[in-house]
Order: sequence, then C-alpha cells, then structure tokens
Amino acid sequence: AGTMVCRPNLIGGIEARKLAVMSQPKRGLDLRAALDDDEASEERAKPLEERKEQLRVLLSASKKDIDKLVRNTQSVLTRLDIEEHHGKKLALLQERIGIEQKAAGRLCLNANRLLTFSFQTLETRIDWLQAKLKINKTQLRTIITRSPNVLTYSIEDNLEPTIDSIQSSLELRDKELTKMI
Repeated sequence: AGTMVCRPNLIGGIEARKLAVMSQPKRGLDLRAALDDDEASEERAKPLEERKEQLRVLLSASKKDIDKLVRNTQSVLTRLDIEEHHGKKLALLQERIGIEQKAAGRLCLNANRLLTFSFQTLETRIDWLQAKLKINKTQLRTIITRSPNVLTYSIEDNLEPTIDSIQSSLELRDKELTKMI
C-alpha cells in the first residue's frame, strides 16, 4: 500500500500538521507531543501580544502601526524585556537629539531598523555623525528627523565613504561640509 502524503499548506490548520508529523518516522524528539501541546502554544502567543502592547505604549503608536512594524521587522519582539531594551534607545534619542518620547517613537516607526540595533551601536552612530560633521545638537536633530534612516547605515560601509566622497568631489572643507548638510 502506498503512503499518503499530507501537505499542510493545502489542508491547513493544526490537524494537518499533526497528520504530516505523525506520518514521519521518529527522529529523537517526540514531535507528536510537541504538536499536541496547544496550551504551550497559547502561552507563547500571550507574551507576544503583551510585548506588542508594551512596544505600542513605549513608542506612543497605534495598534496598526505596531502590527506593521512587527510585520516588517519581527525581531523587535524577540526580547522579553521590551521596555528595558527598547526604552534605553528611545531615551538615548530623546537626550542626544533633544526630542520628546512621542517623536522618538515616531522616528523608530519610520526607521524601524533602529530598534534592531544595540544601544551601543546606536550611540556610536550618533557620536560618529556629530563628530564627523562637527555639528551641534540642533543640527543633529534636523538631520535625524529629516532622515532617520541615516542612523541605520553602517559607518564603515556607507556613511564614511559617502561623506568623504561628497567632500572630496566638491572640494569642501569641513566647515563648508557642515554648512551644506
């Protein structure tokens, strides 16, 4: 007798996945037991929803904005300590560029990769931009609020070569570059 092949994506749902797994030979782990554990699956989903809500409050965003953010950048929810992990980054943006929490949240929604970087990486990029361009807090705020993605670019691979190229091709001194930007 031939073996029936079950395609979970065609049948759908947990029952189809159970059928597909049960037809496979055992390989160490008891996959059947894992699929039967619907309660564990619900428990994992609950913290996920709680983390989305924490992120929504932290960023002063709508549920729709958070759903879009998570769809585009799922890794923002991998940390269980949302407020601790992402809150530090928002505080850094507020302090270093002089914006309110809601504005910092909006920056993170517009440049969603900001939340995927470590605090140290974000701080390093802000420090580098300010030092390289020799700009004050107000000028830094203008640059970042106009183009928040500038903080998502690699210093070595993107920012430094681009700024150096602009400066050399236009034969600008540091002061002239700062005025231009």
